[in-house]
Amino acid sequence: MMGHTILMKNYLANETNVKKLGRTHELDGMLWCAFSGSGAEFVFEGKKAEVTVVGDSAAVIPENELNYARFAVFVDDRRVVDHVLTTDKVTCTVIDSDVPVKAVVRIVKLSETAMSTILIDKITVDDEAKITPTPQKDYYIEVIGDSITCGFGVDDEDPEHPFLTSTEDTTRAYAYRTAKMLGVDYSLVSISGYGIISGYSDDGETKREDQLIPNHYEQLGFSFANYNGKAPQDIPWDFTKREPDLIVINLGTNDDSYCTNHQDRQEDYTEHYVMFLERIRELNPNAKILCTLGIMGDNLYPCVEEAVRRYCHKTEDTRVGTMPFAVQLEEDGVVSCWHPTAVTHKKAAARLTNRIIEELAADGKNIIYGSPLPAEPIPHTIDPSKPVIALTFDDGPNTNTTPRVQELLVKYGVVASFFVIGENINDVTAPVLRKSFDLGCEIQNHSLTHPAMPELTPEEIRAEVDETTEKIRKIVGVIPNFFRPPYIAVDDKMFEAVGLPFIEGIGAEDWEDSVSASERVERILNQIEDGTIILLHDMNNNDNTVEALDTLIPELLNRGYQFATVSELFRAKKVVPEYKNKYVYTNVMQTTPRKNS
Repeated sequence: MMGHTILMKNYLANETNVKKLGRTHELDGMLWCAFSGSGAEFVFEGKKAEVTVVGDSAAVIPENELNYARFAVFVDDRRVVDHVLTTDKVTCTVIDSDVPVKAVVRIVKLSETAMSTILIDKITVDDEAKITPTPQKDYYIEVIGDSITCGFGVDDEDPEHPFLTSTEDTTRAYAYRTAKMLGVDYSLVSISGYGIISGYSDDGETKREDQLIPNHYEQLGFSFANYNGKAPQDIPWDFTKREPDLIVINLGTNDDSYCTNHQDRQEDYTEHYVMFLERIRELNPNAKILCTLGIMGDNLYPCVEEAVRRYCHKTEDTRVGTMPFAVQLEEDGVVSCWHPTAVTHKKAAARLTNRIIEELAADGKNIIYGSPLPAEPIPHTIDPSKPVIALTFDDGPNTNTTPRVQELLVKYGVVASFFVIGENINDVTAPVLRKSFDLGCEIQNHSLTHPAMPELTPEEIRAEVDETTEKIRKIVGVIPNFFRPPYIAVDDKMFEAVGLPFIEGIGAEDWEDSVSASERVERILNQIEDGTIILLHDMNNNDNTVEALDTLIPELLNRGYQFATVSELFRAKKVVPEYKNKYVYTNVMQTTPRKNS
């Protein structure tokens, strides 16, 4: 029997068919993307879709790992393609369904402009399918920055490792996260190592005037690579396309490597910052401007404040403000070249999101998006030399118990990990889940329907886990890295089917109404020791556990225990969690597998 051939047709990535993300330029029938975060987005209706991406001169150089462009394709916020472009062209299948589907497809350049660029060549779909641009969002922000904004090294947790474009991912960095949380359109203008008066200075004396963001702010981008002899710096940016409602400037980290504590150099930085503000205002006459600094050091932040003061005094412009970022914390870790981790980026995004909401609200522009006002992350530090434990909760999220648990976490300044049931995640509970994440807590997987998994086939087990993971990813943008089996019922086939480390914990039978709050406290305290994971439940109307927490948390703090997320607990104890060894962890330092149920 002859196979059925699917007829296909092509769409160009132009304004008729896609919404352009960030600064892009139509060139030879393709969409040129240079800066981090640039790309295209569209609504697809059909059965099959492919995306063809073309590389520039960097893509065809052998063993050019430092410079190859990296891009991703998301379908309904689920990453289906993550590709490093090592050839002149690649075609990726992003949707392949037996039945018609409707989905939002987003193509995003993950790596930065200086090393390489990409061109979206065409979108190929089945003959009966169609694509249309996603609607323009109500508001639009621009973020001007350096390697931090690019997401430098965020996928490489070894600070000794060098720069690679393959470990850059701007979608995990604070600026992109902020735009996603706000539900606004965005543009990122960022280059690693660049500053206001100097790029990164290796010796602290050489002024790198060849690496300045103001020199490239008015261009499509800047790259050492080219496409058919053209470079993005050859293309002037058209500022009449759309003026941002708000512009964030986060520059000074690289300048500080040169300025250090030299007052004359700091004065030079301040004066040139004023000049850059003047030019930004000339090009964006109505935008609010927010000047920030601090994630990798705040030595020049007083200079930022002084620059804004001078500029506002000189111009009488009242629409420019300042906001310090918190300096990255040791316990949050560092990545390649001591850059911020995703945890640090998440905290920075929460802070920036709150401030932007306030700034836009002052103009009568109210942000309405899928979660409530992002909570500031709960500040906490961990000393690995002292006792560390992890507080965890099962069976949420809900609008009854989970918010009360969150209030207690904030009250006592501790974090937790929530192992959620997929079928409990819906439009009503999504903001609750998002708040747990914004507070700095972890969201982990506890299955879709809470079945007895040893009774399921491997395929059914994977479906339970995968569907829950997708629900979590759509709300908070991260993938769980631990799994708690329902009823702690485990057999050998589950480990391979799930593919994540299994977490148990000491409990108090707190699903039983007959166990009082005081009994729950006593049972946990009788079992607690360094490295322990506590297993409680934030299921609906679990009043006794909420009451117990108000006693248990301060008592554990008084006994010298530090609270960490599950991931933080493993890191503090320098333990690499495994699933192939068939461990079900109750204490991260255990050395023998748990017997299967």
